[in-house]
Amino acid sequence: MIKALGLWSPAIVPLIISGILLFSSERHNKPKLYLVAYMWLITFIFLANLFYFEHNYKVYSWFHSLHIATVLAIYPGAYSYIKLLVDPNYPLRKLIRHFLPSLFFLLASGLIFYPVLNMQERELFLTQYRFHPDFENQALRILYYVRISNILFLFIQVLYYPVITFVTLKNHRKRLNNLFSNPEKFQLNWLGIFNGLLALSALISVFIYTVNPVKLFGDDRYLAYPLLTVAIMLWYLGIMGNNQAQIPVPVDDDSLINPNSLGLQQDGNSLKSRLITYFEEQDPYLNPELKIWDVARELGTNRTYISQTINQEFDQNFSSFVNTYRIKQARNLIDSNPELSLSDVAFQTGFGSVLTLSRTFAEIYQVKLSDYKKELANV
Repeated sequence: MIKALGLWSPAIVPLIISGILLFSSERHNKPKLYLVAYMWLITFIFLANLFYFEHNYKVYSWFHSLHIATVLAIYPGAYSYIKLLVDPNYPLRKLIRHFLPSLFFLLASGLIFYPVLNMQERELFLTQYRFHPDFENQALRILYYVRISNILFLFIQVLYYPVITFVTLKNHRKRLNNLFSNPEKFQLNWLGIFNGLLALSALISVFIYTVNPVKLFGDDRYLAYPLLTVAIMLWYLGIMGNNQAQIPVPVDDDSLINPNSLGLQQDGNSLKSRLITYFEEQDPYLNPELKIWDVARELGTNRTYISQTINQEFDQNFSSFVNTYRIKQARNLIDSNPELSLSDVAFQTGFGSVLTLSRTFAEIYQVKLSDYKKELANV
């Protein structure tokens, strides 16, 4: 029962997830539609694993070259989804290069495995290559080194992609703070967890595969268990990806005016002063969905000039700039209504959560919000 679960579920579950994703996906949701195709890829990989671990080499041999190529697409595939999620307009041609190693090993293996070897030689290779054999057949020897190179490249991927994924998510969080007044729901913290756990489970699987589970446990089917942890991580990606809201794409109108081109700095009506006036008189910060391009549209400029002004003149990002106004309003509200709950305060002042309200209060006033409310209650 456990063995069947370890072999069949990695292939069946992503197929089910792909159906759910496809049913719930909007046509314009590129990341989610991509994730559907990625789940199909995972289904194929683990279905091929099933035939291999069941020692059904006759069937598996027809998938072998494509299988080892698609295994090299697991990490690039997950990374590509993350890139599309943080930037739906990211050019697909730039993502294709991550799959070039898969194409290379597909050709390097397939051009020998199928036209050169007969069925008996294919089965001999599949049963013996992990025992470091000294093949007499030149084609088998070349294929052996192709496979060793493939495993080595897989190990490099397991080390490389977690790093660039971490950098991508870090840059994404920084970018969010310059776009949204409440960036929390778009920060993708769950992907940071996924990245770390996938790296750990993949390293364990590659290690056991490299040292050979037959020598360790007497049966190569024991490799199915660490691979199951990899599969679970990929299920997690599919499930969370189905629940993930698409991140809004920044809106810019290049025809909008550059305030400096009209000499606004000289007549005192600078973008900085207009920005302050707009926030003090119109209170846009009360809108929890406020985005930087909303402010740009109101001031007749674009988000680049707004962002530069906030960064340079106030030494803040957009989110922290907006929160300085929100927190002043929140303090006034608490001072006048100390019995008001923090969730009501957060809602009425545009904060996305009580957590953000409390954190911002502590940063600006150097006191915990809970302690401040206690002091008011004791007055």
